[in-house]
Amino acid sequence: MLYLKEAGTGDREGEWRFLCSVPENDHGLMNRWHGISQNEYENEVLAVLIRYAKGIGLPEGHVPETYYFLYDGDTIVGLFKIRHCLNEALRNGAGHIGYYIAPSYRGKGFASEGLHLALLEAGKLAAEDEILLRTGNDNRASLRVMLKNHGQIRKQDEENVYVAFPNPGKAVRDDYEIQKLERDTWKGTMLPVDYTSAEYYDISVNRTGSGFQIPIEKKPFEHVFTHRSEDGEYPDRLYEDWWEGAEAYGIVENGELLGAVELCPEEWSNRLLVTELFVHEKLRGRGYGHRLISLAKDLTVERNYRVLMLETQSSNVNAVDFYLHEGFTLIGFDSCCYTNKDLERKEVRFNMGWFPPAP
Repeated sequence: MLYLKEAGTGDREGEWRFLCSVPENDHGLMNRWHGISQNEYENEVLAVLIRYAKGIGLPEGHVPETYYFLYDGDTIVGLFKIRHCLNEALRNGAGHIGYYIAPSYRGKGFASEGLHLALLEAGKLAAEDEILLRTGNDNRASLRVMLKNHGQIRKQDEENVYVAFPNPGKAVRDDYEIQKLERDTWKGTMLPVDYTSAEYYDISVNRTGSGFQIPIEKKPFEHVFTHRSEDGEYPDRLYEDWWEGAEAYGIVENGELLGAVELCPEEWSNRLLVTELFVHEKLRGRGYGHRLISLAKDLTVERNYRVLMLETQSSNVNAVDFYLHEGFTLIGFDSCCYTNKDLERKEVRFNMGWFPPAP
């Protein structure tokens, strides 16, 4: 079981051993106490950390911050530093959270779950609407961790990527109702179905003497991939003319569309198509995507369609993984759907399907 504990409230000897092992600078996480002695930690450093968490005796230009150690059972596997607020330098720099996972525990999911826990703690401390993080362009593993936690890339420069998360401490309703979106009202509404990805599903089509081999393997992008719906020739909109018989359902607050699923029957094949799926960034990670897909599954069963189908892209790893988690499977791909260089661009159309359970 993973959990966070504030510095000084757990295994102090373990805290010392871990803190003094963290490099002085690890991808932007500054550790001024690298290599200290156990006596220095317990008698000097802890007092400083406690004061800093209370905003007392801060160096010029610093803000209150709390150190948390990430435990796996009784073992410390990581360190998280959470700043309670942002000044201008932090807003354009390191952000709210810095973290470090011990090398022997990397690549095992500790960073993803630890960041999830740290975001919840940051929600108790930070007043800003968003929690901001920064990672280096060369730290692809850290970026993947952030995107898996529903982070949104805000900007990127030559050295760093800056990622934002909705503040989980801000009041967000969890009781929105999904309602029918009438065509006359919502036709033409643009959906900002944008995404960023640090990974893609690489596809190779290899001819063999007896047929074809088509390996599909998840790989890291050399540079962050960004898709913006409005940049395409056909931006995502509700009730496009070519989806005859489509119907849409969504979440609306004060006239603003916060989530939607659009469905269109393919009568000749007795299949139901998900033609649009959108969740506003402030509702992501709160189960609304699951609720919208569940509604589509229910209608598939009620209307006796044999499969629920949708389209996504090999470059949109988070979406593919979400659909796999929701019980969909890959049923095909189109290697020249968008351009004649889709394989080269790493943006190949994936067709995915969910099959109702047998009665």
